[in-house]
Amino acid sequence: MAKDIKSKSLEKKYNKLLGMLKSFESAGVAFSGGIDSTFLLFAAKNALGKKVEAFTVSSIVFPESEKIIAQKITGQLDVKHEIVDIDLTLNDEFLRNDRQRCYYCKKSMLGVLKTLSDRRGLKFLLEGANADDILDYRPGMKAVEELKVKSPLKEAGFTKAEIINLSKKFNIFDENRGSFSCLATRIAYGININQEILQKVKLLEDYLSSIGFTKLRVRHHGDIARIEIEVKDFTKIIKNDLRQEILNKFYASGYKYVVLDMEGFLSGSMNK
Repeated sequence: MAKDIKSKSLEKKYNKLLGMLKSFESAGVAFSGGIDSTFLLFAAKNALGKKVEAFTVSSIVFPESEKIIAQKITGQLDVKHEIVDIDLTLNDEFLRNDRQRCYYCKKSMLGVLKTLSDRRGLKFLLEGANADDILDYRPGMKAVEELKVKSPLKEAGFTKAEIINLSKKFNIFDENRGSFSCLATRIAYGININQEILQKVKLLEDYLSSIGFTKLRVRHHGDIARIEIEVKDFTKIIKNDLRQEILNKFYASGYKYVVLDMEGFLSGSMNK
C-alpha cells in the first residue's frame, strides 16, 4: 500500500513537471547525456514535442565518448540536436582552478548556449540540476541564476533517486553506465588545469574501468594520484598482481605516489 502511495506521489510530481514544461512553450536543453539531463530532455520532449532542442557542449573537460552517447540518446528521443564547440583554454579564470572554477565554466558554457537558444527563437534554456544539488557546493548555480536559465527538476523537487526511479520506469536508464562528471572536478583546487592532466586522468579512469571497476574517480593532486572506488572493491584492488599492475600503469603516467582513498567512491569529494 505504501509503495502504491509513493508511486502515485511520484506520478503526480512528474505530471506537475510536464505542466511546468508546457508553460514554457518552447525550450533548449543543455544536454550532457547524463542521467539528469536525459530525464529532463525526455520530459521536455513529451511536453513540448518538436518545440524542444538539445545542445551538447564539446570541450576539453568532456570526453569524446560522452558526445557520442548524447548523439545516440537524442536520436532515440527524436530531438533536434547540436554539438557546440567551446574552447575553455581561452578562459584564464577557469584554468586558474580556484574554488569558483565551476562558476567560470558554467558561465562560459551556458552563456554560449543561451545566446544560441535565443537566436533559435526558443523561449527558455533549461539545465538538469536536481533537488539534491543544493546539498553540495555548487558555485555553478550562480551562473544559472545570473543567465536566467531554468532548472525544472530542481524547481519541481526531483531528487536523484526519484529521477532514477522514473528513468527506469520509462526505460531511459542505462544500468551499465556509471555516473559522469566534468573532468576538471578531478583536479585539486589551486592546480592549473591543462589538457595534459585532463587526458591523463581520463585514460587512467578508462583503464580502471576496463579491468572491472565501475564507480570510480582518479583525483589529481600534483605528483599524487588518489583512487576512489567502491568500498566493496577494496579486496579486489589490493590483490598483489593487480595492485602491482595498477601501480605500474600510474607510475608510467608520471605519478610518484598512488593512494587508495579509504572513504571509497564519493562524488564531489574535492568540495570537502
